[in-house]
Amino acid sequence: MSRQKTYFKIGCTTVAVTSIAWMFSQLKTTKCILNNAVDLSILNILENTKENVPKVPVINLEPEYIYLDNLKLDKMPKLWESLKFEYAQRLIGLSHSDSDFIRKKALGSLGKMKNLNKGHSSLLANMIDEHAAIYLARIKDVNMSLFKEPPVKYLKYNERMIINEMKELLLKLSDRCTHACLEELISKAFFSVEETSRLVENDSIPVEMMKLGQNGQNVLPMCLEALLHHASIESFGKDIVKLNALPLLSEIHSRHRDNININVALSRTISYLSFHKEILQELYKTGWIGILAEWMKHEDVRISIPAARALSNLENNEELYKKYLYLLHPSYVGSKKPKVDVVFVHGLLGGVFFTWRQRTKSDLTIGLMGKGQRSSSSENKESLSQTLSMPGIRKRIFKEMESSEPRTRQYMRDFEEEEINEMKDFEMVLDDLPTNGHSTIDCGYTCGADKLVKSGDTDTFTYCWPRDWLGEDCNDLRIIGVNYETTLSKWNSFCPHITEKTNLEEQSLRLMSSLLQAGVGSRPIIWVTHSMGGLLVKNILCKASESTDPNVHRLINNTKGIVFYSTPHLGSNLATFNPASQLLLRLSIEVKDLRENSPLLLNIHQKFLKVVESNPIHIITFVETKKTYFTSLKFNFQLVTPESGNLGHGEYYEIPLDHLGICKPVSKFSFLYRRIFDFVQEVIDTT
Repeated sequence: MSRQKTYFKIGCTTVAVTSIAWMFSQLKTTKCILNNAVDLSILNILENTKENVPKVPVINLEPEYIYLDNLKLDKMPKLWESLKFEYAQRLIGLSHSDSDFIRKKALGSLGKMKNLNKGHSSLLANMIDEHAAIYLARIKDVNMSLFKEPPVKYLKYNERMIINEMKELLLKLSDRCTHACLEELISKAFFSVEETSRLVENDSIPVEMMKLGQNGQNVLPMCLEALLHHASIESFGKDIVKLNALPLLSEIHSRHRDNININVALSRTISYLSFHKEILQELYKTGWIGILAEWMKHEDVRISIPAARALSNLENNEELYKKYLYLLHPSYVGSKKPKVDVVFVHGLLGGVFFTWRQRTKSDLTIGLMGKGQRSSSSENKESLSQTLSMPGIRKRIFKEMESSEPRTRQYMRDFEEEEINEMKDFEMVLDDLPTNGHSTIDCGYTCGADKLVKSGDTDTFTYCWPRDWLGEDCNDLRIIGVNYETTLSKWNSFCPHITEKTNLEEQSLRLMSSLLQAGVGSRPIIWVTHSMGGLLVKNILCKASESTDPNVHRLINNTKGIVFYSTPHLGSNLATFNPASQLLLRLSIEVKDLRENSPLLLNIHQKFLKVVESNPIHIITFVETKKTYFTSLKFNFQLVTPESGNLGHGEYYEIPLDHLGICKPVSKFSFLYRRIFDFVQEVIDTT
C-alpha cells in the first residue's frame, strides 16, 4: 500500500515538473516571436526620467477657442504653426465642396489667416486651385502669401532684351490679324528701318519715327499701348495668351512696380483679357491672380477699378462686364446681394476716371482737343494722368482714438457720444445750393451737424465718388460705371483708321448690349448721367420700351429714376458752328449729333416724354448756370442752357457751377450728392 503511494507521488511530481517546463518553453517561444515582430529598441529611446517626459497638451476643441494647458513655451510656436497649417489644409479641402455656402465659408476663413510660416504659405499657394484663388483675391485684406508667385522665366534678361521680346510679340500679333490702327501703334514703337519694314511695306520711313529710338524709355510704354489696343478688340484678345505673353507682362510689372503709367496699361490689358474666361488657368499659372489682388488695393483708380473688373469677370458666371463697363461697387466678396443697380454714364470727353472725380476748389477748364484741366497756369502743363499719379494725392484719413486702458477708452466713447448728441441741435447748410428750380418733393437744403461728426472723412479726396461715397453710405447697391471714348474733333481721334461708328444711335446699341450682358434690368435701376450720357440713356430706354424682347424691355420696366447733370435735351450751342469752322475743326460725329435743335435729339426727346408719361420714373435734373472756360479757344462758353437742360418733368434745380463742376460734388455734404443719396436710399427702402 505504501509502495502505491510512493508511485503516485512520483507520478504527480513528474507531471508537475513537466508542465512547468512546458510553460517556460512556451513563454520563451512567445518572447522570441515578439522580439522578431517589434523592434524593442524603440522603447529604450522613448524611456527617460520622469522630469524629462514632456506632458501631452490637453486640447479642448470648442466652437471658438482652443485651450492649451501645461505646454512649454519653447515648443508652442512650432506646434501652433503646425496646427495652423493643418487647419489651412482642411479649409482648402472644404473649398472643393459642392456646397457653395461651405466653399465660401472655408475660403473666407483661409483668406483671413495671418502670420503663416513662409514654407507653409508656399505649399498652400500650390494647393489652392484657380477658382479658389480668384475668390481669395476678392477678399478684403486677404493674406497675400496665399497666391502663387509669377514665374522667373525672364530673370536674367536686361531691359533691352525685355523690349526686344515685346517687339517680337507685337510682330507675331500683327501676323495673326490685320488692323490699321494696331499697325500704326506698333510702328511707333519701332525705330529702325529694318524693324519697321517687317510691319509696314513702305520705302519712306518718317524721320520722326527714326528719332523715336533715341529715347529708349519711350519704347516700352508705346509697346504696351499697342498691346492694350490689341487686347481691347475682343476677337484678338486671346492671341496674347496663345503667344505666351503673360509671363513677359508679369516680369514687366515686377520691374516697374512704381511706374504708374505702365501699371495702368497692364491693368487695363488684363481686364480686357478677362472677357475670355477660358484663360483663367493661364492667368493662375503665371501669378496674375496675386497681382490683381494687390492692384485692388491701389490708391490710383485707373489701376484698382480695372483690376476689380477683371476679378469679377473671372469669378462670376452670370454677369460679364465688357469693354464699356466697370464694376465700381461691390469690389470685394462678402457684401449682401444687391437690391438696386445704380448706373453712371458720363458725357462728351468724360470717363469713369475723370467725370466722377470730386470737385477741387480751383476752377476747371476744358480744351477743344483734350480733356479737362485745372485753370492754374502751372497745372495746365500737366496732363490728367500726371496729375493723378502725383505723390501729393490725398489719401483717406481715419481719425480714431485709441488707448490701452479700458476706462480711458470708455471715457473717450462717452465724450464722443456726448459731442454727437449736442451736435443734433445744429443744422449745417449744404454746399452747391440751387439758385432756382421747382420740385414737389420736400428735400431739405440742410444736414444735421451730428452726421458731419459721424462721417469722420470730410477731409478726404476721392477720384471716384460713386464708388467711395455712395457705395459706402448706401447698402445693398451694385454700382456700374459706363466708359466709352468720345472726341470733340477728328484731329484728336485715338484711331484715325477706325471704322466703328460713334454716332448716338450706334453708341446706344453697343451700350445697351453691354448692360444686358452685365445683368442690368434684373433689379431696380437708377441712372445717373452727365451731359451726353443723359441722351444715351434716353435713347436706350426709348428702344427698350419699343422692344418685344422681354430681356430688353425690362430695362424700362425696372427703371425707377434718372438723374440728369446738365444734359442738353434740345442740343448745345457748342455743336453749332458755321461751315468754315466745321471744316477747320473737323467736328466729330458725337458733336454733330449734339447740335442745337437737331432732328435726332428732338425725335428722342418726344419719344422719351411719352415713355415717362406711361412709366413711373422719377426725374431729378441739375443744370449749370456758369460758363466753362475753353483753354484752346480762350473764351467762356455755357454748354447747356436752362432752356435746353430743363426736361419739363420731375425735380429741377439750377446750380451755380460750370459744365465740368456740375457732376463733381465738393464733399458728402454737397446738395449735388445729398439729393442723390436720399433718392437712392428711398428706392432701396421701397424695394
